[in-house]
Amino acid sequence: GNVTFDSYNESDGENKHGLTMQEKMNHTFKAFAEVIAANRAALEEEFEYMAEKRARRRRLRRTFSSAEDGSMPISQRMNAKPVATSALPVTAQVDDDDCITPESWADAMNFVLNAELPDVDWLSIQRFIAPGEIINYKRFLNLQCSLTSYDASQSTGMDDNMRNTIMQNHEAIFK
Repeated sequence: GNVTFDSYNESDGENKHGLTMQEKMNHTFKAFAEVIAANRAALEEEFEYMAEKRARRRRLRRTFSSAEDGSMPISQRMNAKPVATSALPVTAQVDDDDCITPESWADAMNFVLNAELPDVDWLSIQRFIAPGEIINYKRFLNLQCSLTSYDASQSTGMDDNMRNTIMQNHEAIFK
């Protein structure tokens, strides 16, 4: 199940067997999908950590904003006890629990994949492989893993050819 790449030569004048920019992008994104699938468990663990951190921040922010938004008289605000987070409505958070910011997504991608892809600027390519201002990491992983023929039992990790091709295409496409 490893991705194979047709070789291309940028300096070939005729460029008959070379790849178009679209073909380079398709190959590169397929290779990214393979790497993501091969590292799914580690990525999911890191994304989950980032999502929990974000959720705690949002709950804390809501706790303070409900006491400070003016809906409570000043005399009550002065004596208000902190609101337990379990008292907050859970229904509003359910769809948001698996979401992270692009910055957190890029940090997690770099943290997990840095050994295999040390020079990828994940934040610069986020809009291409995980678009949005907020990223549902479970949907992202499911989509990336569905784009690949990755089989955990056959994987030995990323080979040098795949890594070099990703980096060569990454530079051509995104720099």
